[in-house]
Amino acid sequence: MTKELTIEDLTKEEILVLFRNHLFYISPSDIRRVRCDSLVKKAKEIADEAQLKMKKYAGQPGTEARVGFLRASAKFDEAMKLYDEADKMRKG
Repeated sequence: MTKELTIEDLTKEEILVLFRNHLFYISPSDIRRVRCDSLVKKAKEIADEAQLKMKKYAGQPGTEARVGFLRASAKFDEAMKLYDEADKMRKG
């Protein structure tokens, strides 16, 4: 007896075919909202991680701490760009 397939077992392409053939119409605004939510989630994860690293290196003496802080700061900037992209997507 074979295992019953679930949606988690399908490939991305197979899931897209299911959506197109068997589900309701998905509007462009719904697609933008999902993408926006995804970008915000990713941005938050990156920003949270960057802030923890910046706190770790803040006020520490030495070149290694300075480099670590600057790298974390660059990651935080990356998160802010994702937030900006999500904001543009939300506004359409």
